[in-house]
Amino acid sequence: MPVTACEDWPQPLLELLARLEDPETEAVTEQPLVVVVGRCPTMAEQAATLLRASTLDVVCCDTAEEAVGVMKHRGGEVALVVADQRLDGAMDGFALARALGLLWPGVPVILATERTPREPLPIAVTQLDKPWLPLSLLVEMHRALADSHHAVN
Repeated sequence: MPVTACEDWPQPLLELLARLEDPETEAVTEQPLVVVVGRCPTMAEQAATLLRASTLDVVCCDTAEEAVGVMKHRGGEVALVVADQRLDGAMDGFALARALGLLWPGVPVILATERTPREPLPIAVTQLDKPWLPLSLLVEMHRALADSHHAVN
């Protein structure tokens, strides 16, 4: 199906499809920085690969503590954090989402979850039910980046 037949699809998905149709096509958009946090290499690798294919700059972290370290150094560059609920280390994904909401409230978070948190999450957190589908991640990523862009402007 030609990309032009899907004009109502999210822009990142259209750009990804265009690159798949013509790998020589260069992206003309800027590359926001996304932090991907996951203990399961498969989840983190799948999300990072999908997001990189969507012209995003991606930093992968194994733990929430590592992600907080990235945020301390590059927080002003980070447009989105994608994390798994289950993480190695002292903090799980829920604790990471709450910490990010306190320290970097403008940064949206997509949290892949298996259950509902016991305490409310910050408003910038979108829960993505596991197992997540690649299209679901792309749609939520597009929504989060668009919402954060509108909040800044």
